[in-house]
Amino acid sequence: MLEAVGVTPNEERLYSELLAHPQAAVAELAAAAGLTPAQARHAVSGLSRAGLVSRRGGSSRLVPAPPDVAVEALIARRTEQLERARLAAAGLVADFRRGARREHSTELIEVITGREAISSGRCSCCIPRAMRS
Repeated sequence: MLEAVGVTPNEERLYSELLAHPQAAVAELAAAAGLTPAQARHAVSGLSRAGLVSRRGGSSRLVPAPPDVAVEALIARRTEQLERARLAAAGLVADFRRGARREHSTELIEVITGREAISSGRCSCCIPRAMRS
């Protein structure tokens, strides 16, 4: 569920266990979440970077951040990243359009008006023979 805001499934399982058992040691949380010690250390690192957990003083115990506050911060960060991507995409579209205009400039449509211009054969390559007679 939290993958959309950058939290891996292992991190989410460990965080959920920590929320349910805030006094548990990391090894106990890892076992309950079905993670190896190495996976748990990696998950703790990711959770810490995401602001979902911290350590109290010099203790090895993890302190979970309140989910409503922490997840909202992750959502705000992701929204900001997506908005920057949207702005970058707008710049790419502008580049695309400039390139397309240059590439296809020989394929522009010439508008011919008036019976004389049309009957003079000036655009005979564009009008079917049946229409030219």
